[in-house]
Amino acid sequence: MGRRLKAVDGSYAPTLPPPESREVDLTYVFPERIVSAIRELVTRLADFAPSILSREAMVYAPAVQWVMPRLKLDRHFAVPRAQRAWCIGDATGTTAGVLPAAVSGIVAARDALTQMKGGEIQDRIWGEL
Repeated sequence: MGRRLKAVDGSYAPTLPPPESREVDLTYVFPERIVSAIRELVTRLADFAPSILSREAMVYAPAVQWVMPRLKLDRHFAVPRAQRAWCIGDATGTTAGVLPAAVSGIVAARDALTQMKGGEIQDRIWGEL
């Protein structure tokens, strides 16, 4: 993690300069509750270190950003030109979150059962739901 060192002229220089870090508005990368918690923490820390509220103060925060590339799949999440292969969940690039990922698994499982057993097992298992 980086920190700022005070220069002789009174300014601060980041010890984690670009490209390792980038200045960004945290409200764009974190939910409001996280940004509010960071603001509250900094405000409370200012009681002990008032300079933390200066315009030169910097908060380093990880910004994990990943989006899987969207795969070409059929409506059952089956991989084209591959036998008995399905791609489900966030790895498909079509879902984001637990519920959509779970639903993609159910859709793929139903399709897999239909293909592997001719549909009779699927009707027995999913017909009861």
